[in-house]
Amino acid sequence: MKIFLFIKYLVVSALILTIILFPIVIYMLKFKSESYVGNILKEKTIRYPQLVELINLDEPGDFKYFYTMPGDSISIKVVSVNTKQPDVDVTKWLENIMQVSVNKTVTVTLEEISYEKDGFLTDSDMDEIRKRAISSGKSDLNLVYTGSYSEKPTSVGLVNHRDTIFMFADALDGLTNKGYVRNVLEKTTIMHEWGHLLGLEHINNQNCIMDEMVEVYDTQPVEKPLPIKYCYEELHVMQELKN
Repeated sequence: MKIFLFIKYLVVSALILTIILFPIVIYMLKFKSESYVGNILKEKTIRYPQLVELINLDEPGDFKYFYTMPGDSISIKVVSVNTKQPDVDVTKWLENIMQVSVNKTVTVTLEEISYEKDGFLTDSDMDEIRKRAISSGKSDLNLVYTGSYSEKPTSVGLVNHRDTIFMFADALDGLTNKGYVRNVLEKTTIMHEWGHLLGLEHINNQNCIMDEMVEVYDTQPVEKPLPIKYCYEELHVMQELKN
């Protein structure tokens, strides 16, 4: 009888402790993830994609272990907002990017949606566009083409969520009207933002895709060489995620 009461006490105590600690853990993960404790908790949590979705962790990099976990394919939805179209080679690019970075094939679907604003979008606008994009069906990755970013109009790409890349077609068009250069800018921007979704940070190296200049161009990039492949440092980080 005493043993039964002792076990019951332990179970009830563990349940009460869990009820008390759970909100604290959620708070640290969602609002204090840059703190020492929050960072440790987050690095442990994001290794489990189901937990990421349950808690709704939604920062770039939160899905990096999902993207690199064993599997054959990644589903990608390419979304054109207000007729902002991707390059005709976007599917071929995505196939190459996913093969090189996470060794997976892709299934690509195309979708068009309308939005009240055509350019200079705020973060709130992009949140709403993402909601509309995923409302018609979930995909592993969303690649959204829209006008421009109000906070930084020179940005050609941006990630605000764990699973969505925004491409700013107006900003890309403003840099050059030359076909080949325009194509390279678009492809390398996708590669750069995808790197952020895998948790890669900026690298101060103009030979690497994660160099900051691949994300923001204050002037036309006519004198600087544009990186077109992930460099060794970037590939090393990607390989480590798979281990």
